[in-house]
Amino acid sequence: MTSEKKPSNFVFSEERGGVRGGKKTLVTRFTKATIPVPQLPSAPRQKHVRFPEEETQLATTIPTSGNEPWRVDLETPNDVIVDAYAEACLQLKCRPLSCIIEQLLKVSSPLAKTKIPTIILKGTQLTKKDLEALECIFKYCQTYHLSFENTGLNNEVRQ
Repeated sequence: MTSEKKPSNFVFSEERGGVRGGKKTLVTRFTKATIPVPQLPSAPRQKHVRFPEEETQLATTIPTSGNEPWRVDLETPNDVIVDAYAEACLQLKCRPLSCIIEQLLKVSSPLAKTKIPTIILKGTQLTKKDLEALECIFKYCQTYHLSFENTGLNNEVRQ
C-alpha cells in the first residue's frame, strides 16, 4: 500500500463526517473554507395555473399606443430629423448641441437610409436631458462610432 502525504492543516471532504449546524458541510481541498451544501426541500411546492372558462376573457392582442415608436419612415428628409431633435430639446428645456446639428447637416444622403461613420461629441459637457434628446436622432439614423472623448456628464440641469 502506498501512503499519501497530506498536510496536517487540510481536511479532505471524504474524511469529514458529521453534521455542523444541522446542515451537511463540505470542506474544500485547497482552501480551509467550509461551504454549506444546500438540502433539497422535503416536499415539492405545487404550482397552479388557471385559465378563464370563457374565451372572451383572454387577451389575444397586446394593446399598443398607436404606431410603434421606433418604426420610422425611411424617406424622412434630413431637415425634418434635425427639426425633431430641436423640438425634443425644446420639450426637455435644454439647448440643442450645435456640434450635433452641424454634423447632421453635413450629411448629404438621407440619414434614415445611411449609416453615419462617426458622431463626435468631443469636449462637450452633457446633461441627462441632452442624452435623452439625442434619442430622437437615433430613431432615424445609425452610426458606426460615437466619440465621447473628453466628454463629461453633468447631473445638474443646464439651461
